[in-house]
Amino acid sequence: MHLDGRPMPRRPSTTKRFGPSHDGHFVRDWITRQIGGIERRRITFLVCRPADPSAPNSLTPYKELRRILEKKGGSVLDRPRELVACWGYPNAREDDPLRAVQAACELCSLSGAQIATIVDSALVSAPTATDARIEFDDLISRAVRELGEVGSPGFVFATDAVRAMTDRHFTFASIGTIFERRVWRLIGTEKAAELTRKPRNPLIGRTNEVRAIDEAWELVMGGRPACISICGEAGIGKSQLLRHLEQRARAAGALLLAVACRPEARHTPLHPLRQAFRLLEDFSEDQPFRKTATCHDRQIIRAFIAGNCSPHQSRLQDLLLEEIRYRASGAPVLLAFEDLHWADQYTIDFVTQVGTRIHLLGPICLAWTSRHSAPFGFKTHARRTQLWLQRLSAPDIVRMLKLSIAGKSLAPALLRQIAKRSEGIPLFAQELARLCVEAVDAPDELQPLLAPGPLNLVLSARLDSLGHLKPLAQAASVLGREFDVGTLAAVLRIDGIKLLVDLNELSRQGILELDQAGKVPRFRFTHALLRDAAYASIIENRRKTLHGRVADVLTRDPAFAAQAPEVIAGHYEAAGDGRGAFVWWYKAGLRAAEHSSARAAVTHLKRALKARQQDRSAGTAQDEIEIHRLLGISVAALKGNGSAEAIALFERCLDLSRRHGVEADFDALWALHSCYLVRGEMERALPIGDQLTATADHSGIDERRLRAHRMQGLAKLLAGRLEEALVHYRLVLELYDERLHAALRFRHASDQGALAYAHMAWAEAIAGHTENSARHALAALRLSSRLQHPHTSAHVLCILAARAHALGERGAASALAFAGKALGVRHEFPYWSAWADIILGWAHADRAGLSPIQGAIEAYKNTGAIQALPFAFLLLAEAALASDQPRISLIAATEGWNVANRQGLMLYAPELLRVQAIAELRLGSETSIILDLIKRAAQLAAQQGAKTFFVRCAEFRLHPYATPATAPAQVSTPGY
Repeated sequence: MHLDGRPMPRRPSTTKRFGPSHDGHFVRDWITRQIGGIERRRITFLVCRPADPSAPNSLTPYKELRRILEKKGGSVLDRPRELVACWGYPNAREDDPLRAVQAACELCSLSGAQIATIVDSALVSAPTATDARIEFDDLISRAVRELGEVGSPGFVFATDAVRAMTDRHFTFASIGTIFERRVWRLIGTEKAAELTRKPRNPLIGRTNEVRAIDEAWELVMGGRPACISICGEAGIGKSQLLRHLEQRARAAGALLLAVACRPEARHTPLHPLRQAFRLLEDFSEDQPFRKTATCHDRQIIRAFIAGNCSPHQSRLQDLLLEEIRYRASGAPVLLAFEDLHWADQYTIDFVTQVGTRIHLLGPICLAWTSRHSAPFGFKTHARRTQLWLQRLSAPDIVRMLKLSIAGKSLAPALLRQIAKRSEGIPLFAQELARLCVEAVDAPDELQPLLAPGPLNLVLSARLDSLGHLKPLAQAASVLGREFDVGTLAAVLRIDGIKLLVDLNELSRQGILELDQAGKVPRFRFTHALLRDAAYASIIENRRKTLHGRVADVLTRDPAFAAQAPEVIAGHYEAAGDGRGAFVWWYKAGLRAAEHSSARAAVTHLKRALKARQQDRSAGTAQDEIEIHRLLGISVAALKGNGSAEAIALFERCLDLSRRHGVEADFDALWALHSCYLVRGEMERALPIGDQLTATADHSGIDERRLRAHRMQGLAKLLAGRLEEALVHYRLVLELYDERLHAALRFRHASDQGALAYAHMAWAEAIAGHTENSARHALAALRLSSRLQHPHTSAHVLCILAARAHALGERGAASALAFAGKALGVRHEFPYWSAWADIILGWAHADRAGLSPIQGAIEAYKNTGAIQALPFAFLLLAEAALASDQPRISLIAATEGWNVANRQGLMLYAPELLRVQAIAELRLGSETSIILDLIKRAAQLAAQQGAKTFFVRCAEFRLHPYATPATAPAQVSTPGY
């Protein structure tokens, strides 16, 4: 498995054999040469300097000082005027920083006030040969200069890095910044207090947690649903508790769907669900999916299982839910997500959806592990068990180690020391136990385990203990947490059969584990931190070389390259290949945009731009312009067209196109036009729209004419120029061809025809053409449903909800807004989510009060949009009137009018004046004020051709006290 969590392509058996074909020693030497003779490692070093460096024999007695350093495990380097010792090379120990500080204390104690010492820690490039000498003269020289600045013999000084690793056992005082680094002086030793810890272990110290899980599972076995969340810090034992639950499910004959969320796949939509579908396929090869699934559904599932990025995310989620409900009718189901904190947003939405609907699915247990709490907005009607794991106590750690393979052979005293040092984290304890067992043959290495060390030191020591197998682990780490043997062999240019022996040995030593579920031999690092430590130890230039090889191997597999261009892009980027990174990030961004994955598109396209900035030979000026345009569209879909970032991207696109003389002015100007409309800047939007329509008509290009007139139709509609807007929309529908213009919905976020139908229906409803409005509304719904394009559907639903409001159809408006809100939340369209919430707040104000609609208006403002604010304040004013709060209604209607008048957003201006008149009437204002407001409202409605609004003004004149806040101007629209 590679950087995005996808399986590596299987190398065919006829692959040419590279490199060595001799015995194991030669194979290991070959791999070592591929990694390089130098690796990155962290060392801790001590520099000791006499009070008077010019005095002869100033470091006497030299032998005694050297003996102290070597006793503490330091490697002494001969220097003419300083005594230098190093820890962490050639083999690292997890307590190296502590040993160094202890040695410095003994040196100062022995020599009185004759010397000063400083302890530092740094990453260096060190030879892998055990007899080689490490060179870090520049680091020593810097430490010597810092000692010279301090000028305080008789004291021990430490850098920030050393203090951070040892401050639980020593007390430091800051002496300020020297040469841009903070330096600390040791002022005393202080043994860390033993922390009181709650028991925490799946089988040891986890009695309460196990009982809670068992009780929840018994509910499921009794036919009731349950939700279990297991949360805590990394290495705390979450997965072990989840394994316990899985064992219970297996023993009960339940269907087990256990999937894992990986950091490499956090930008891959629904990656865990792909695992679930594969498991379902494996469980029932004869009937992999329920009998009621359609042929089209089966095709979607099979394509998704094969690794294709599907545009049918919503349908896939529904299909999996239906399949789970179908299976649950025969046996309980456990749906388990490991490491949910690495999940993509679509997967999190699915988990939330399962929680909401779990009471309808049957005996289902939804469980997950995470480093965080439950997903935002998670609600369920099922029994919910929430576990937050605390650290284990020292006695529980000892009990756990006694039951482990490594701990059984260790003395009780050593186990207690490990328990103390691990600070209650099982991963620390297990790794330390392994290190102690493997060091039994070297008694001098078994120094007392006095203090906790950072995890990276523990893991570095674990990797060093692998000896000749370490280079293989390093090479495998470049491929990611999981990998297949064929890909690793191709990257190392070696026969895969020769690797299996050493890979199995790494598995035996607990570094890797073999995945026997698939047909291709695959291995996985037992812990992500082990992989990270191995990867970090490879020097940068060798990492780049290996990443370049991985990218070359993957590009030779057309199927994989088409399915996961972002994986190849990541390897080219890590290899420092700007051209390759640009090409493949660009492909990944295009693919994500085509599948409505706005967040992934933004990520990939930004990385493509970064690659071009670093290497100007990557791509062309036209490519850069197109990326800015696509990026602006994706940002607008994600944050709203009114966002400052989207506008900046479109303005940059326009500037680049004019600077380079590229024919992209129209696209950039059109995108800016949409942004100005959303921001309500009508003084800028209308002239740009006129320019665009004139340019498009002059060009004779139907695609341009379609886009320009559709957008200018919206501008005229928002300005209250209804008949002009309808002229534009009629032309758009004449030009629109669903098949020919299909690509536009991916290039410009929405389908132009569906939007034209919806906007036209909205305008006709206000103009009083109810039959035409109903016909076009139905056409918009049918077309958007057929297209299955999320952003188009959300846009259409929200516009039609506004149409229903204009006609006084509260129920229809609520239903449409609810559907639009669901799409907006699922696909991260904050603009349409806020729009829908405004309408829902108005529709349900009689039960929920005014707070929901007020909050929705604030959420809408947060997208940077102003376009719908007059409409939003109108709905707030109507809701306030309905709840008999005329003063709040008057304030809201007045604010809406001010925004409309200031921005030129006059579509709802007549309604805002009418509602002001109603509010003034209920507040007992003077009749002249009321009559003036209703007169202005009627005149403006007549001027705009807004028959629906004009009729309401007339009804108010006839029956002022009987007129509701929003009354249907016509009977309910037929056929809607």
